[in-house]
Amino acid sequence: MLGGSLAIVAALALLVAVASRGTLTYYYTVEEIRQSAPATGVRVAGAFVPGSLQEGGLGEAAVFALHEAGRPEVDLTVRYDGPLPDTLRSGEALEVVVEGDYDGEGGFAASQVLTKCPSRYEGAVKP
Repeated sequence: MLGGSLAIVAALALLVAVASRGTLTYYYTVEEIRQSAPATGVRVAGAFVPGSLQEGGLGEAAVFALHEAGRPEVDLTVRYDGPLPDTLRSGEALEVVVEGDYDGEGGFAASQVLTKCPSRYEGAVKP
């Protein structure tokens, strides 16, 4: 009886592990990716550096910088050739997640850029 229960628990644990494998997402921090070798298909989360956005002209990539939260000296230069999120153009400090390829020398070629700005979506605080 106990052996059967353990087998069921083990089967359920294996089922959960296999089902969640495709949904787990890992994000490197700017500091972690800067300490790594070149990598492809990675996600990096960092703080957008206000004023760093240089929008490219027609057919040119936009360039901006991310830094490690609380450590502005640890930065990453991101190149992105696609439509920029409107929140990035606001120039505010934002949390940004980029997905793409790291060159191993502080440059990142993004294939996707996601921004998050919680203050913009929070309800007004009532006194």
